[in-house]
Amino acid sequence: MIAEQQGDAQTAVKSYSLALKRNPTLEPVFRQLARLLIQLGRGDDALRIGAQLRDANPQMLEYALSYGNLLALLGKTQEAIDYFQKLIEKMPDHPMPRYALAVIYRDQHEAEKSRQLLEEVVKLEPTYEAAWVLLFDNKRKSSGPAEALQTLQSGLTHLPDSVLLNNSLAWVLATSPDASLRDPQRAVDLAENVVERSHRGTANYLDTLGCAYAAAGRFDDAIRAEKEAVTIAEGADQQDLTQEFKDRIALFESGKAYVEQE
Repeated sequence: MIAEQQGDAQTAVKSYSLALKRNPTLEPVFRQLARLLIQLGRGDDALRIGAQLRDANPQMLEYALSYGNLLALLGKTQEAIDYFQKLIEKMPDHPMPRYALAVIYRDQHEAEKSRQLLEEVVKLEPTYEAAWVLLFDNKRKSSGPAEALQTLQSGLTHLPDSVLLNNSLAWVLATSPDASLRDPQRAVDLAENVVERSHRGTANYLDTLGCAYAAAGRFDDAIRAEKEAVTIAEGADQQDLTQEFKDRIALFESGKAYVEQE
């Protein structure tokens, strides 16, 4: 870690390689190594090492998943798809290969294939939070706010304390283009709870709170929340988000709430 922070990527590669030689079950170390190798233009080396570790540790699903994800990261999309399809056939009752393939299809803008896989994932594992979040996003973009809302409500029956799902629910209730789905006060209650549970440290959650306040007509509170979001986004050098939040501040200053476009 220290060598990498000092910018000595080659030394970091040697350090990670030595750590894996001593303990080949350290899959998170392999992911760091692979990331560095890709940065150095050595993607084929990352794949070779990933295959060796996967084959040497057949009991570790993490390596099998990492190898497929690495194929996708290196732009070998069809190879990654074929790989995960075979992994699903080999492990039909395990949700994680399906989730990994759903992410690839999402990135390839094949929403229907992604949706089908995600629905299979949450049937196999109803508490798979990341799958519910991705399925919500899929429905929001392809099926509309009503189906997206139903997906969130289904997910929350299994994960009632999920910060991610509660934030998404607050967002829909505050900003839905379908006015019949909006519930500003409930959105405020949910968003305030999410923000406090995250110690006011997540820009997107503060943005949701700002939009909820605006939907409820509390524009001064909305502007304060949005300014907090800007501060956090600027600190993380998230330029696109920073501008998006600043645009919302201007909207709230004009006395208008934010509503998502169809």
